[in-house]
Amino acid sequence: PGVLPTAIVTVSRMAAAIAIGAAGFLTASSFADGPDAAPTPSPSPSPSFGTAEEALADAAEALRAGDSYRAVEDVEDAAGADAAERREYVLATVDGEPFFQSVTLLGGPEEPVAGSTARIYRPESDRLISRDLGGGAQGQYTATQAMTGAETAWGDSRGPVLAPFEALEDTMRVEERIEGELNGTAALRISGTFTVPADGAEHSEVPFDLWSGTDGRPLRLSYTAGGAEHDWRFTGFGGLDSRICGMVEGVPDVERAYLVPTLGDTACDDVRPVVEEYLAIPESEQLAAGYVAEVGEWTCRLLPVPDGSAETRAYSAEAGACYRGGIGAPERVDLVVLD
Repeated sequence: PGVLPTAIVTVSRMAAAIAIGAAGFLTASSFADGPDAAPTPSPSPSPSFGTAEEALADAAEALRAGDSYRAVEDVEDAAGADAAERREYVLATVDGEPFFQSVTLLGGPEEPVAGSTARIYRPESDRLISRDLGGGAQGQYTATQAMTGAETAWGDSRGPVLAPFEALEDTMRVEERIEGELNGTAALRISGTFTVPADGAEHSEVPFDLWSGTDGRPLRLSYTAGGAEHDWRFTGFGGLDSRICGMVEGVPDVERAYLVPTLGDTACDDVRPVVEEYLAIPESEQLAAGYVAEVGEWTCRLLPVPDGSAETRAYSAEAGACYRGGIGAPERVDLVVLD
């Protein structure tokens, strides 16, 4: 409902837009974040992309049905009055089972302030763990009471990521459809307006730009509503290389744990071999060293010291951690318990 036919960008219209300069809507820099990727005119939908409506449907379906994704939403006050905020929503599938992680970084990703949080939810066991971070602290995961309200349950699901796409499906009005590139990747850009909820109110006629790839998966979505600029970026559809790095066996007391780096740019390929090498150390050697060992540039330890019972962990959801550097370093990979 409310969808207009896809607008066709002609060669003459493209030339006119480019001539506008920095203020022009169809400049190369506004499409690809750089001067080298000007969008090519598209007289008709190509087999690679289809119509704007088809591209939106494919992008939404990739988020509804995908086994994994990482959606990063940067939110900034359009007037610059409030601090920036980054929200990350991660879906990982481990041994056929979904896990949801949400990270809220108040003040931006570089130096998050106190009040920032990270949560992981395992639907099969209805187990939720969380840690507080920011202000120089990284915090540790602890068990959290099972979700009690619909709003909380929605936050630990596909809901936050799907919300703007469902709003687009219901209210999108297309003004432009351009085929070109986004940061070197072939992409379709759809521009127009839609109605979207923000800050407890519905905002209509909100301009948006949606980029999707030739595989139909979304790449980026940006819009401004309620005085805040929202910029979404999507990766990880073929499998995650950060945030949730699968499971390891052989952890004393708990048998298995999930690998969760504290920083978003820590690669799974870097941390998994470290943890596996640490766990391969004979337990007699680990016991003699207080379950602390150096593995290359990393320092690993189990916490608390294993005593043959998982019950001694109380509310802690961490079986240990490996730190890049000494114990207490800000970059680490946690061995978290979600059973």
